[in-house]
Amino acid sequence: TSSLQSWRATRLRHTPKSAKKQVPPNRPATILPPFFAVNLLSARNPASCAARYRMSATLLDGKSLAASIRRRITTTIQERTARGDKAPGLAVILVGEDPASAIYVRNKERACADAGVVSRVSRLPAATTQEQLLDQIDELNADDAIHGILVQLPLPGHIHADIVLERILPHKDVDGFHPYNVGRLVQRLPGKLQRHR
Repeated sequence: TSSLQSWRATRLRHTPKSAKKQVPPNRPATILPPFFAVNLLSARNPASCAARYRMSATLLDGKSLAASIRRRITTTIQERTARGDKAPGLAVILVGEDPASAIYVRNKERACADAGVVSRVSRLPAATTQEQLLDQIDELNADDAIHGILVQLPLPGHIHADIVLERILPHKDVDGFHPYNVGRLVQRLPGKLQRHR
């Protein structure tokens, strides 16, 4: 306890006044992981100890990485169709007129077109019943030309999203929200995919 108090006092002495006002009582000025705090307490020079634990970072260029992945997918699809296999088919269901959802769906359509994925979008009115939506999912589940199904969320309040997501066959569940897929993810097990030709 005395070591902690000594360390806390040292940290507060070297903390700017503006920062001291924001530090709650009985709490270190800097929040550190337990293993880090122990090393600081045992070090004669906390600054040198902190420097020792600095880690190098790698800047991730998200746009460049996404473009690389899309090029690879496009090439794979071209090779697939050249062999005489079907191009992947994605069905997206949009219920209602949520502006953000409409943008997401348009972006998915554009991405599919660029990659060579067959895209089928169903835009349903907000008054669509849950049973009507489930019937459409059943049709897509049985359609061999559709390899993935995505129901755009959120859904209108009268439709239960959990029931709708469970209706999608696990191997066609693009979002991975089906309980079967979530369970395998939690257990760190690979998903079971079906090969389509």
